Amino acid sequence: RGQAVVATALPLEDMGWGVVIETSAHEFTDPVRRLILPLFFSLSLAAALGIVAVVLVTHRWLLPLGQLRQATLALAEGDLAYRVHVTSGDELQELGDQFNSMADRLQRSLGQFRTLVQTMSDGLCIYDLEGRITMVNQSLVEMFGYSEEEVMGKNVLSFVDASDRQRVQKGLSERAHGKADVYEIALVHKNGEHIPVLLSAAPMQDERGGVVGGFSVVADLREIKRFEAEKAQAEKLAALGQLTSIVAHELRN
Repeated sequence: RGQAVVATALPLEDMGWGVVIETSAHEFTDPVRRLILPLFFSLSLAAALGIVAVVLVTHRWLLPLGQLRQATLALAEGDLAYRVHVTSGDELQELGDQFNSMADRLQRSLGQFRTLVQTMSDGLCIYDLEGRITMVNQSLVEMFGYSEEEVMGKNVLSFVDASDRQRVQKGLSERAHGKADVYEIALVHKNGEHIPVLLSAAPMQDERGGVVGGFSVVADLREIKRFEAEKAQAEKLAALGQLTSIVAHELRN
């Protein structure tokens, strides 16, 4: 009849003949299609929903993680004002809040350190391994007459009396090897005046313990030297007066 059929033959050997069962291919495959198609659509829908769920979960986690990564990089570069805003309501938000709290503490500590440095009576100079100045406080720039802009990036030797430069250069080498030292030198004021100072120098280290430069606390000795000179002059005058009295006494006799 020109119609596709599905046939099954069953031989009956005892009787010498067999039975053939035929059914329309359409009737045979319809139940299969009715079973497979819903199953296929169900699996496809489940796969689509799974993909959407993965995308949503990934987005939920990756966005806060990206914010935390950016905040960490900003903090490492010295931007202590950077904060993260994670509102996921889970552990990532808690981590973000902890990061912001840590940044707040660091910012307060740095502010306190800067206040201490800028208000200390002695001068402070921080420099790298080549001796280039990276930071000075207000007391130091007032001590020898330069502005902060005039000294930043300059070599410390530029402001040392010529007779003391070899000693300071030796000190820079000692700082590179992790050694601290205390010694007296003369700085040169912007107006040419020689300023006696006492340097208390020590190495600066990074977070891995490597030496990256040094710092020196600079004590102005001008008042002390002036007092010592006045005391020495007074002692000389006293000795001269005593000698004069002895001579006068001898002359009278």
